[in-house]
Amino acid sequence: MAYVRRDAGDHRFTKVLCYDAFQYLDADAAQTVLSELRARVPTIERVVLGNLPDKERAALFFGDRLQQEEPDLTDPRSQIGIWWGQDELRAFAAACGWTARFSQLPTHVFNAHYRYDAILLPAD
Repeated sequence: MAYVRRDAGDHRFTKVLCYDAFQYLDADAAQTVLSELRARVPTIERVVLGNLPDKERAALFFGDRLQQEEPDLTDPRSQIGIWWGQDELRAFAAACGWTARFSQLPTHVFNAHYRYDAILLPAD
């Protein structure tokens, strides 16, 4: 986040990859990163947020434990971080100036049953 606030004015960049890390940012930090990238680096054509845990598919990961343990799916300090629903992330990204598209991980990936990738494009 410090880089985005301090040095993100470099207009050589056209793509951003944040793989298996976005879910560990709290909501304020996530908003800052996405908003600042959109505002300060207009050359960015896409942002890939990879391997996000899907809130709608949390039961596929936790199974019966979801009801018993009631894990906090909104805690960025948990082992898996924040579980983002696709509609939730779509609205969050839109508020930061991005349009979100989603893709599923290939089925041979061990955690594909509860994770997805998000591709953010500049909103018009």
